[in-house]
This record gives sequence, structure tokens and C-alpha cells, in this order.
Amino acid sequence: MVPDTALSGVGVLVAGMVASPACLARRGSASFGREAPGWPIVPYALQIGTERLCDLIEPVYERFLRDALIDAQHFPHDWPELVAVIDAECPPLARLPAELPDYLAEIMCGPLASDVLEALLPPDDAAPARYLANTVDYVRVDPAWTTLCGRAVQRPG
Repeated sequence: MVPDTALSGVGVLVAGMVASPACLARRGSASFGREAPGWPIVPYALQIGTERLCDLIEPVYERFLRDALIDAQHFPHDWPELVAVIDAECPPLARLPAELPDYLAEIMCGPLASDVLEALLPPDDAAPARYLANTVDYVRVDPAWTTLCGRAVQRPG
């Protein structure tokens, strides 16, 4: 569940225009990343303070890292992105924006994409949003701000 205050202070662009956070929800996990025939696709971007984002996704990241490290013991070739974090002795999430921003961006685009949107946006069935975030295609992390960009589908009507 998204905290009521998760989107306060988050910058939102949809279809190249500044938008209210209320106009964007996340697509349900069963349909996340899938096409929506007949629904227009528009770009979106979210900008959030990096410290705040880390606070919101910390439980998800800790679970991801624990499970990925276990899996990497058996299938190391499946986890090339873990090399940098293992070499850095698995620093806590709060240190990653300054120490390993590319690693953090990579996992937010990949295995944590849906989880990151879940922490930031209400689900599509709980919000009357016009647009539904459907992908996370690019993430830029710096110590102050994180920008997430992707594609959203526009609900008909």
C-alpha cells in the first residue's frame, strides 16, 4: 500500500507536461509491462528526493539483495549486476546513491521496477488516474534526486 504522503513533493511529467501526481497510478502487477491494445502510450517521468526514495524502498531492496545473493551463489552468471555491490561489501541502501548510483539505477529499471512504482504510486484499481505507469525504462540516481522515466498507458475516455 502506498503511504498517503508518498507522492507529496514528487515531480510528475506525463506526455511532456507537468502533471498532478493524482493523474498517474501504477498498472497492476498482472498487466505491468504488457501492451494495452488500443490505449495510447505516453512517456512519464517522476522525480523524487533520493533519501526519501531510499526510505520508501528499503524493505523491498533488503529482501531483493538477500534473495539475489543466495541465488547468485548457485547461478552467478545470472547476476552480473551484483558484482559491484559484492565488491563494495554490500553497503546499505542509503549509501548506494553516492557509492553505486549505476547499480541502483540498473536494479530499479530491472528486477525492482514494479516494486519501486508500488512504493510511489497507487494501484490502478484504487485510483481514478488517467494514466497508468507501465514500465520503468530509465533511472538516473544522484545523491539529491532520482528520476524515473518510462511509458504509461492512457485510459480510454
